[in-house]
Amino acid sequence: MYNIHKIERKENFEWWITSLPDQIQELKNNVPFEISNGLDESLKSLDIIENYIIENYTIEFLKSESGKNILNNLASYIAATINGLIPKLKWYIEVEDESDIYYCLPVLRKKITLLYAHIYCQLLH
Repeated sequence: MYNIHKIERKENFEWWITSLPDQIQELKNNVPFEISNGLDESLKSLDIIENYIIENYTIEFLKSESGKNILNNLASYIAATINGLIPKLKWYIEVEDESDIYYCLPVLRKKITLLYAHIYCQLLH
């Protein structure tokens, strides 16, 4: 049973990574033009999306079932942007060590020094 859980988590992780372009396009389709126009995966665009999130959503909404898709779109954009801005980051998911703070969550990491860019945690804390 445990191996099935690990395999399923990894498959969901791979699906999420491959769906990033679709999630980002969905985000761009659902925000005002002036916001969408600024979402060019630059460092400045992270400020744009941060301000948009602060002005339009509450933590409670993003945690709710109705906010789940929006949160995924936002997280996809932020993660893809960070991945593009910092050289040599690699997607990773920990499915072995249940004590790991990012257990079963998508993260970006870099060689010896780990850079965790798990956006859900950042948005919800």
